[in-house]
Amino acid sequence: MSVPGPRAPASDVSLTLARARLGVWPVVFIVMAAAAPLTVVAGGATTGYAVTGVTGIPIAYLAVAVALGLFSVGYVAMSRRVVNSGAFYSYVSRGLGRVPGVGASFVAVVAYATMQIGLYGGFGAVLAGRLQDWLGWPVPWVVCAFAAWAVIAVLGVRRIDLNGRVLAVILLVEIAAAALFAVVHLTHPADGGVTVDTLAPSHLIGAGIGAALVTAVAGFVGFEGTAVFSEESKDPQRTVAKATYRAVAIIGLLYAFCAWAMSVATGPEHIVEAARADGTDLIFTLDQVGLWRRLIAPALAATALLWILAATIGRFHTLLGVEPDDPLRWIFPSAYVAAAVLGMLWALLLRTAKPDVYTGIGRGANSVTIEPATSLGDPVSAASGR
Repeated sequence: MSVPGPRAPASDVSLTLARARLGVWPVVFIVMAAAAPLTVVAGGATTGYAVTGVTGIPIAYLAVAVALGLFSVGYVAMSRRVVNSGAFYSYVSRGLGRVPGVGASFVAVVAYATMQIGLYGGFGAVLAGRLQDWLGWPVPWVVCAFAAWAVIAVLGVRRIDLNGRVLAVILLVEIAAAALFAVVHLTHPADGGVTVDTLAPSHLIGAGIGAALVTAVAGFVGFEGTAVFSEESKDPQRTVAKATYRAVAIIGLLYAFCAWAMSVATGPEHIVEAARADGTDLIFTLDQVGLWRRLIAPALAATALLWILAATIGRFHTLLGVEPDDPLRWIFPSAYVAAAVLGMLWALLLRTAKPDVYTGIGRGANSVTIEPATSLGDPVSAASGR
């Protein structure tokens, strides 16, 4: 009878399961997700315009990306010498001594904890507002915040590579959404032409650029996390370096592109005014129904749905379990056609007999129709009630 050997401590098992699982792109996805690109584009960039009054937010993002790229040279060099998930804490301890290292660790804990509190609060408030607006559910923001915390807590005890996949999907959706809005903005320039005024380097020496740079730096929070995953990386010597440079480059270009696109849609001279008027909703309210939404997408949808309808009717006898020539196959489709005809006849009757009722069709007592904007940030709300 064999005697089982001693069990490895749980911590060793956890370390073994986590070690050497992450490649370059999973690390990029994780740290970029921490930066929350869509939140920065929709909230950080617009808030930067509104609060600082500076139009050079896009060039500020590029400037910060360059500065952090230079910083990453030394940061990556240290990551090659010290493969430790402590990152900044470990580097300070090794370079300046244990006392400054512990001091740095306390600063990091306070900073990250404060950021987490703010993120959970912001997420809870936004989601609660959306649930109220979209579904009429009066959910307290605290409930939404704790729901997010619960999901993250569950993922936090799962394998690191699983988290990398989940964050990759979320991040790609965020980037796609931000890029899509930017493309829409660029195709609807305020003055009929695309301008690069907000990308002019002269903004970097203008008044108020300090506040703009602070706004830009906040959007890169989390990029330094590449070194944190050195122990989980397949090749720490190369993975951390490549992931750091790629994360900084992608984040910087994305932020600058999206912030610039918003200024094109409003016009550089109006971006601050628009940001102050619409706040973090600016990215969504840039107020136009283009050719895609007005004609192309509806036409494609109508074609696809008509094809589905024809295919369904053509094989309806199969769904009913009858022969192709059985009259029963036409009962259900005919019922819908009959209902549509009766409804239209009733509307025609109302138009003649009760015109006041007829004119109110499709309008509730307190409904509102949002008409195209007459000027930037000034949609016309036309009351449609009877």
